[in-house]
Amino acid sequence: MKRRDFFTAVPLGALALAQVKNAAAQEAPLAEKTAVQQVPFLPFLQNPGTDSMTVAWAVGGRATGYVEYGETAELGKQAFNTLAGLKPLDDTFLFARITGLKSGTTYYYRAVTIPYKDDNKPAGEPVCSPIHSFRTVDPRASRMSFAMINDTHENQAILKELTAKLPALKPDYIIWNGDILNDVHSAERTIASLALPAGVFSAESPLLYLPGNHDCVGPWVHNLSRLMVPWEQENPQERALSYNFAFRQGPVALVGLDTGASSADAAPAWGGLIAHEPYRAKQAEWLAKVLKRPDIASAPFLVAICHIPLFEPDQTLNGGDTTDDWARFSRQGLTLWGPLLHKAGAQIVLSAHRHALRREAGTPQRCWDQIIGGGRDLDKDAAIVFGEATTDKLTLTMRQLNGTEYGVFEYKPRNFKRNGIRRV
Repeated sequence: MKRRDFFTAVPLGALALAQVKNAAAQEAPLAEKTAVQQVPFLPFLQNPGTDSMTVAWAVGGRATGYVEYGETAELGKQAFNTLAGLKPLDDTFLFARITGLKSGTTYYYRAVTIPYKDDNKPAGEPVCSPIHSFRTVDPRASRMSFAMINDTHENQAILKELTAKLPALKPDYIIWNGDILNDVHSAERTIASLALPAGVFSAESPLLYLPGNHDCVGPWVHNLSRLMVPWEQENPQERALSYNFAFRQGPVALVGLDTGASSADAAPAWGGLIAHEPYRAKQAEWLAKVLKRPDIASAPFLVAICHIPLFEPDQTLNGGDTTDDWARFSRQGLTLWGPLLHKAGAQIVLSAHRHALRREAGTPQRCWDQIIGGGRDLDKDAAIVFGEATTDKLTLTMRQLNGTEYGVFEYKPRNFKRNGIRRV
């Protein structure tokens, strides 16, 4: 399939999901019907690294599990999590972090789930997902690609379309740029609108998740990290920066930033449970360091990602620093992060939140273009932003799911002479 034709693909989202469910059922050896078998086992990838990868999946009943993996489809190795010598046991989600991998290498894997009774005794035979594959991060690759979706807001019609179109694109990474949920209300809604779709389109293309303002509220919000696994920061003092990431795949350095809630911490709606203002300030300290990291600083292209836009032409609009209404942009993010990204010569900041495709071209004072993704209106605003890069050019296609093209934009490599950086 040609890249420019991916939006005209037949909408087979529901069929694709059904096929994966059927494959899981066919491959799963069942000893008896248990609650854990009510959810199809659709593992998906997160937190990609040059030597590691996280696999997560929903279980829908009391279970433990692990990941089998290897450089061939015969697998042969296992990865599982332990805490204080205990293996995981959960009734909603499981995940395993695979480490000790080789950069730029293809690995095969499957999730294995073992149902358990309330008395902590096995309730049946292991249930195995289909075998999938992934490739570890490769900073020296000659090409890379990514696709961004956002503001799906539990809209099942949009999710069906995406489950068809995203696998056809075969991007190296899929960016889900926030507001996946209306609020983090329950495990059931999180499974339906996050775990199951991700298990279709991110079983082989790692998911890069950035929280939206709707994803940081709700009665079940403190449990979301059990499925959307925080990144492991190199500095132990920065572990609270759960969804910040920075890595380089080929010619592109990707940097993830968390804009958090859409109004001031003191807003009554948060009930005193939000502390995003110091959180953003801490991220600025982190960002200043990672932008100087050799692998990031030498990448021809620098793309930052955050849910709430950093820039708004009308600065009188709500910048998220009041206690009422919702933010149109993140004034604190613009103040703290914007100059750092400008100094580093970033070409693009991928944002969401406004529910309509939009591009704010860079200026001499703000070198990066701000690209805003689509929204939750299937007939009009829902969109995919697709990027492809070589060492000489990054091409960004912005198109609605209904086929309407907003634009195609090309970017040249960063001005390394201006930034005092040696290109490698």
